[in-house]
Amino acid sequence: MKVHDIRNLLFSFIGLSMFLVLAGRPAAQEDKRVTDSETKVFHRTVQPFLRQNCIRCHGAKETNGDIRLDELTADFADGVNAQHWKSVMDAINIGAMPPEDEKQPPGEKLTQVSDWILDQLREAKRRAGGSSGVIRHLNNQEYRNTIRDLFADMDYDPTQPFLDDEVVNGFDNDGTRMFTSSYSLREYLVAGKQVAERAIVLGDKPPTIKQTWLAKDLVKEKEFVKKNWQRVASCENHKDGVIRNETNYGRLGGSRFAPAKFRVPASGIYAIRAKGYGISPAGSPVILGLDKGASNHTFFPTGLTRVANLNFSLNEMNTYEVFTHLDSGDAVSLRFVNGTQNRRNSDLFNSVLLHSLEVEGPLSESWPPERTQVVTGPEFKDIGDFGESAQGFLLRAYRRPPTSAEIRFFIDHVKRRMRENHSLEESIEIAVQFVLASPEFLFLKEKPGPLDDYAIASRLSYFLWSTMPDEKLFELAHRGQLREPVVLRQQFERMLADSKSEQFIKQFTGQWLGTRLVDDMRPDPKLFPTYNRNLELAMIGETEAFFKEILSNNLSVLNFLDSDFAVLDQTMAEFYGIPDVEGPEFRRVALKPEYHRGGVMTQANMLRHTSLDYRTHPIRRGIWVLENLLGSTPPPPPPDVPPIEPDVRGASTLRERLALHRKHSSCNGCHRKIDPYGLALENFDAIGAWREMERPEGANRRSKSLPVDASGDMPNGEHYETFEQFRSLVATEQDKFSRCFVEKIMSFALGRSLDFSDEETIGHLVSVLKKNDHRMQDLILSLIQSDAFLTK
Repeated sequence: MKVHDIRNLLFSFIGLSMFLVLAGRPAAQEDKRVTDSETKVFHRTVQPFLRQNCIRCHGAKETNGDIRLDELTADFADGVNAQHWKSVMDAINIGAMPPEDEKQPPGEKLTQVSDWILDQLREAKRRAGGSSGVIRHLNNQEYRNTIRDLFADMDYDPTQPFLDDEVVNGFDNDGTRMFTSSYSLREYLVAGKQVAERAIVLGDKPPTIKQTWLAKDLVKEKEFVKKNWQRVASCENHKDGVIRNETNYGRLGGSRFAPAKFRVPASGIYAIRAKGYGISPAGSPVILGLDKGASNHTFFPTGLTRVANLNFSLNEMNTYEVFTHLDSGDAVSLRFVNGTQNRRNSDLFNSVLLHSLEVEGPLSESWPPERTQVVTGPEFKDIGDFGESAQGFLLRAYRRPPTSAEIRFFIDHVKRRMRENHSLEESIEIAVQFVLASPEFLFLKEKPGPLDDYAIASRLSYFLWSTMPDEKLFELAHRGQLREPVVLRQQFERMLADSKSEQFIKQFTGQWLGTRLVDDMRPDPKLFPTYNRNLELAMIGETEAFFKEILSNNLSVLNFLDSDFAVLDQTMAEFYGIPDVEGPEFRRVALKPEYHRGGVMTQANMLRHTSLDYRTHPIRRGIWVLENLLGSTPPPPPPDVPPIEPDVRGASTLRERLALHRKHSSCNGCHRKIDPYGLALENFDAIGAWREMERPEGANRRSKSLPVDASGDMPNGEHYETFEQFRSLVATEQDKFSRCFVEKIMSFALGRSLDFSDEETIGHLVSVLKKNDHRMQDLILSLIQSDAFLTK
């Protein structure tokens, strides 16, 4: 890219920065002074309430939670001051303040103070013009999905060098902390170039090849890892192909089925077909990953991209077909994903009988390929045919109608490159690269005030699909119909029924319920020999399938607290000890009390990612329950508090060491609120299996196990003896959970953190949820029809 092109991009980003500043300005400069009536209520009612009930713990002498309520004023135009007032109101509304062991003021007094704060927050929002002042760019997942859909299902991920998205309040699409650095701009330029080179293919159509390899041509007879490593795989010939056994180490990169010398001759869409079946003595699925890339080295290959996971039927020969884009020079290979069920017993190894592997392509029903026609149009011959197609491409890339100047600039860019002796193909590629690195593509730009229909289309699509609008949304935006409640309902139902809504389930559960975190720390294989990749994938699948069951059937969100059903496949059912569930499909299963399951607190996904690699972690679990189910975030520990030391002698239980920890004066205030929510889950071990006995940490194998003590006292003094009793107590906290769930899904939908100005909308959605028996679809529909969703 030329220097002047980079300069133009930088000017675009400078313009965007100015837009950000202007977007945050109030719509009108109204008088923000506190009125006399507000001052009177503050001095006569609110301030005395704070002095009597709050200042002792939130004043000059003691500042719990880093909030000094003695310094609060009635000026809600001050954003920090207003946010602290919102914290006070939230604490009153959820019953967290005053503390339950303190003398409680009359209920009408609490309501009076809470209502006064809410009135002031509403007025502050009105005076500020109601704009959030937040604009955000596409996160990495949204960028990948948008590239895929913009270029007609192009299968390519250019985001691998990108920095990880920053997570704010649990979500990575939060615009309040999204920043674009010089490094990011450079990566966007590189990614845009790589995408454009794959998208624009002119010239003659390459010939189609079809090549088939029998399994014996894809493997060596026996394969080992050097020295003291466990054997990775063994192969044996069979009349139908080759049987390969696999251990857990296979997931690190060994034991591949790979054509040794094959490389793709020309870029394009290819069909890859694998024929075979799985063999599993344990009856669990056998999964092979299909990879593509520049390397097919047998052990520890690099530069590979996973195309798909192929779930091989057990003992039944089938052909599995995948269509994907391959670059010239790519290799293809198959590798085990889920490994063995018991790496110490080779009789229980997962195996596959592979008959053959076939590659055919490049395939294209039309030429140039559809991904090229997105930019050039179907009848493209030379630059003179470019006008109308360029307009259509820019509309989809910018997610709004382009201006005449933008269309002219795009076409002139191509012409200028051709005058510089670039080929037509190269010239279009450079112009496309410029578009993909522009703020118009990278940012979801919304003007303050009511959103136009194109902005509403983008809000809907990035909320429910994590990608750009489709043709139907663009059509409705062009007609100006997306604000109509009936149309919004129809589009919500249509989008939910589309397979793209799987992205909403995956992204929201991945961040709210932590399915992204399960494989962050693998359990100690000596302590948990049954844990493997297959179980790990099933844990993630269970949580996603459970969420989908509630969403698709418009069930009550209270099922997240406690449910009389689970959604399981055979792997998870066997792990939980639930009989009569066979096959890899997730399905609804009725629960009995002896299964000890129901709700997300009992799902292995949550229990695993809130544990250490060798033991449970009650504090992490307690904080997770408080933050993600009850909407209460404990403050961080003071810097002078020592961590809980492990007991290497095996002389005490974790419960006993936590009790000692709570004796520290700086710890007790928070831990008496956190610990009951974590210790109640001690019947579930570090990978989520039910247990009734535990061995003290550090104890040797000969040490006597002790009964698990899952009893405790809730912060309000209610006692529970068992996990089931604890779960019943949590399930009564419907109002806290409803508010928490509303805030989570609203923050995800709006792409920003919530603040005091959102309080009215939150209250409205909570009331809608309660009125409609807590049904999830009803809540989401009310959210997308709300002013908060339809207004910047």
